[in-house]
Amino acid sequence: MFASARSVLHLTLLSARFSVGRLVGITVGVALGTALILLLAGAAQGLNERDHRAAWLREEGRPAFEVPLAEDGVSTAGDPIPIPLTSDSILVDRVDDVFRDRIIQHRAVAATPDSTVEIPGVGTAPEPGTYYASPAMHELIQSTDRDQLGDRYGRYAGAISELALAGPDSLVIVSGVSESELRGPSSATAMVSEFTDQPYGGSATAYRTLIVMGAIAVLFPVLLLINISTQWGATVRSERLGVLRLMGAAPRVISSVAAAEAFVTSLAGALIGLVLASMLRPVATSLEVGGIATVPG
Repeated sequence: MFASARSVLHLTLLSARFSVGRLVGITVGVALGTALILLLAGAAQGLNERDHRAAWLREEGRPAFEVPLAEDGVSTAGDPIPIPLTSDSILVDRVDDVFRDRIIQHRAVAATPDSTVEIPGVGTAPEPGTYYASPAMHELIQSTDRDQLGDRYGRYAGAISELALAGPDSLVIVSGVSESELRGPSSATAMVSEFTDQPYGGSATAYRTLIVMGAIAVLFPVLLLINISTQWGATVRSERLGVLRLMGAAPRVISSVAAAEAFVTSLAGALIGLVLASMLRPVATSLEVGGIATVPG
């Protein structure tokens, strides 16, 4: 048994000595393919987590007014009637501001003093005249003249947790206002009792379908690269194994040599690909998607 193992090892090294270039090429191809697959899988997971972290910003709520209808059930019979604000609901106005060509996701909220509604990354609603801001938003306010930006929102009350932000560059602000400020006739204010954690809402199935189609489109050339790499030099490999056969090597030994050669190159390529993916991960996470970089995990 040990003699057979030594023979396989000796013949494997002998075969590899005459085809170093081919084996290196296969190893490099497997390494690149492995690194690309790992980076793509990590990117897909990172983008999905990013969308879920910021899903609460998509909350549309329910109408804050009731519209009385006439007897025909279609035409209105008076002015809209405000729905009373309670401890288990808050008023939210989605107002996206623009500053220096950058979009600021602003949520103005009003709540009762005993409100139990939790705003992701903030907690209970800020008091009127105060605001919570993402770290990037706070830095922008601090570096800008107050009369240009800071005066819009009031007094800084704290930071929005990164667990509720799409990325480190997110410009998000939650400001507290009085109920009367959000009850204007032209207001688009909504009543919210709980913020959503579903970033795609009713379009989730369509998004998943697009993700699967995109993954197939991207992974196909990567798998093709790995296949080409492993098949590269197949003719030369067959000739080398044929030489071993002419030298008197048993079929079982030749099969073992071929398997050992494939195992070593695949293992080496996979390990190199793993290291390469780890080295490139910081670069991948720093790339901006939709103007926002993914938060490194």
